[in-house]
Amino acid sequence: MIKKSLLFGTVALATTVPAFAQEAEAEATPVQNPALEEVLANVPKLMNKHWQTTMNIDVQEGEEAGPKVKVGVKFMDKNHFALDLNLDIPDEFEAQKMEFHVIADGTYLYLNSPNMAEVSGGMAQGPVKVELATIWKMVELSTPSGAMKEGEMNTDALAGMVREAASQFTFKEEGSTEANKRYIMSNEDVSGHIVFAKDTWLPRSMEMSGPNGEGSMKMSSSDSKIVESFPEGTFAFTPAEGVTVMDLTPMLQMQLNQMGGGAEEEEDLEF
Repeated sequence: MIKKSLLFGTVALATTVPAFAQEAEAEATPVQNPALEEVLANVPKLMNKHWQTTMNIDVQEGEEAGPKVKVGVKFMDKNHFALDLNLDIPDEFEAQKMEFHVIADGTYLYLNSPNMAEVSGGMAQGPVKVELATIWKMVELSTPSGAMKEGEMNTDALAGMVREAASQFTFKEEGSTEANKRYIMSNEDVSGHIVFAKDTWLPRSMEMSGPNGEGSMKMSSSDSKIVESFPEGTFAFTPAEGVTVMDLTPMLQMQLNQMGGGAEEEEDLEF
């Protein structure tokens, strides 16, 4: 069950970056926190640009080392992107290494992994795909009312959600340089900072920790840049010869119907 959840969790993770990929327009909202408004005014603009980055994430669980994640991202728009994920999962008896390759080609989201049979509990032996339109419909139903419609994010609603979440923290600019914008945040449960490149607003590093050494997360990035264009084929998925891609769209459409987001009349779905 845990491994099958990891399979669908990876699909969900693959949509996290582009899910809110719409440029935020300037709002006639009183500026209550200049540091937060600066972030909200600049970071969403990345979603109208082509960029790439590689992030290394280290998690510490108390005194024990937690998972290590390396994720390479190439982004053109919310329907064209690629992720390469490598996970090192510590275990008392046997550490695990997993790889996931995700490509959105404009119509489908593809997920491939040498660990596919393991993480899917035997459900899939090779690559799987999901129709992007179905994914965005599920995201729409999972977000607060009015925040997303027909795969497009209501940026005013999103900004309001971020402001509400940020109100639980002390959030201010501190330690910025000519090259970097650095912001610190803290409350009684967590504290840390995030650093953006001043010229591109791509994240350079982030560090968060809980009270009394209960846990921490560190992220650093490399090879981060705005690119003019990607080579042809960057967002195309080609399975190995003789390999069949399993379409999970009918399964997710059934879940969508149960969530109340399907068509009023659906034909019987066959697998």
